[in-house]
Amino acid sequence: MPGKLLVLFFLLCSGSQCAVAMSVDEAYQAIPHQKTDFDRNTARMRAAETAYLDSFFTLVNAAIVAKVQTLQWLSSGGSAGKSCAHYRDSIDAILADFNRLTIPAGLRDVQKQVVAAVRLHAEYFEDWAERTSRGERFRFSTADKRIAASSRQLIGSYNQLMKRYPEATRNNRQAFYDHLCALDFI
Repeated sequence: MPGKLLVLFFLLCSGSQCAVAMSVDEAYQAIPHQKTDFDRNTARMRAAETAYLDSFFTLVNAAIVAKVQTLQWLSSGGSAGKSCAHYRDSIDAILADFNRLTIPAGLRDVQKQVVAAVRLHAEYFEDWAERTSRGERFRFSTADKRIAASSRQLIGSYNQLMKRYPEATRNNRQAFYDHLCALDFI
């Protein structure tokens, strides 16, 4: 998939300097959160939905990596992780890839809510980029309205997946949860 290559490029490169990207496994470990892969081979759904969800969760994982790297950068005062500018570039590419997906009709709201949550994350990071540039020290707070709103979006997306696929395997139900929970700040 060409989009996966674009996301990988943005995760590896920031501006003119390239660096080794954090792996998806490392991002989940840093949170820390359990990681369960979506198993397309045991999925109990139409082939188009299986293909879509496989791509969808790849993009969710890319957004998780970008989020974790940016939180590390903010928390370390810029000495670790990736900058908010890198996050913006990565998320722009990830959102473009989301827009290129062919979304099965019953999954449009699932993607809409995840994209809305990622956009709220981007607003949050942009705000903190400006605040830290003025010398303010980063302080994470779940009381931030964007964090709370993004969490509601991700919970809504998860609930829709669970309702749509009650016959999903235990592994895939866990994958729905792990991906969306790891993307959540709360």
